[in-house]
Amino acid sequence: MILDPLTQAIMTALVVVVAGVIFISETLLRRDDGAGKIWALAYLAAMLTTLSYLGWAATPALWWAVSVGNGMFVASAGLMWLGCCMFNGRLHPLSIGVVAAASLAAVLSVVVAGRDGGGWAGAEVMFIGIGVFSAAGAVETLRGEMRENLNARVLTIVLSIQAAFYAARTVVFVLFGSESEVFQQWFDTEVSSYFTVALTITALVTTSVLRTDRARLRARPSSSSAVYSSEQVLLEDSFRRIFEDWVRRAEVRRDPVVVTAVALEDLDTIATAFGEAAVVDVIDTWVAGVRRHSPASALIGEDGLGRLMVVSAMPSVDDAKGQALRIFHGLLDDAGMGDTVIRPAIGIGIALSATTGYDAEALLAGARAAAARATLSLESSVVVAI
Repeated sequence: MILDPLTQAIMTALVVVVAGVIFISETLLRRDDGAGKIWALAYLAAMLTTLSYLGWAATPALWWAVSVGNGMFVASAGLMWLGCCMFNGRLHPLSIGVVAAASLAAVLSVVVAGRDGGGWAGAEVMFIGIGVFSAAGAVETLRGEMRENLNARVLTIVLSIQAAFYAARTVVFVLFGSESEVFQQWFDTEVSSYFTVALTITALVTTSVLRTDRARLRARPSSSSAVYSSEQVLLEDSFRRIFEDWVRRAEVRRDPVVVTAVALEDLDTIATAFGEAAVVDVIDTWVAGVRRHSPASALIGEDGLGRLMVVSAMPSVDDAKGQALRIFHGLLDDAGMGDTVIRPAIGIGIALSATTGYDAEALLAGARAAAARATLSLESSVVVAI
């Protein structure tokens, strides 16, 4: 069945607008922040894209609507990438500038072509922008916190398919033109409309699940002024501020600082096999165990999903190892971790100011890297950063 351009535009606009309204409404109701807000902007840009194309399809004299649609289409793909960066805590102001510049270039490419540019004016710029940002988003879903979430793999697939489609569309458009048989059969507006509908629905479900998973597993309290989580350990932002002050004061007195990272692995596997409720129970038990087996004077805080940092002032490497081993064996002996079927891999990494120096970020990074090596090691569950 071949649909006329107006019907195609209406169909696509209906699906995209409904998806956008659903996600944006959830964002407002949840008072979401971070990645959720950026993804909501991506859906808003997608809504403006389809409405612009719908206006042009209904009234071809509105040639400027194509420029708005192209710019918003690129912005939507770029914002999906920025949302993934924000999810991983890797958003950089330069990335925002790149998305803004690419979107503006898509708009200007149509404006330069003018009234006689037609519906494909500036298509090359738009195709390239969408393809590049989709590829960047797919890569970002394989990094950081998203790499640990199995649900993010669906978004990886969606963005990879979109990147491949627009890469091929760009090549065919440049080599053969929009009137060629190859382009008309495989990359024309009708094909793109069906493609957009399918990917939009999939992306909506995936981003909604990712946002819900993150909120549930992190169990963040709603108050932004809270210092401690519901498990009575410092929230990540609060921990980082207090830890940086701790390191500054220790450097003045040349007091030793030991950072012990306690990491859980296989959370995604547990969620798949036993459900999210089991993951939450494992994390609660694990946090309580780390608190119980750490020195009473230690500073304990979150460092992302499935990782805690224990900061203390041990005078030697042997003392630091002894503390780490007490935590490790205590966790294994705790009810719910040693006696049940659900036993996540535990890795403990240690970083000391004596070798790393009084650099807060270097100490944290060293402990994280050592803990990651420990989870993969068959010989030792406690690794000291070099």
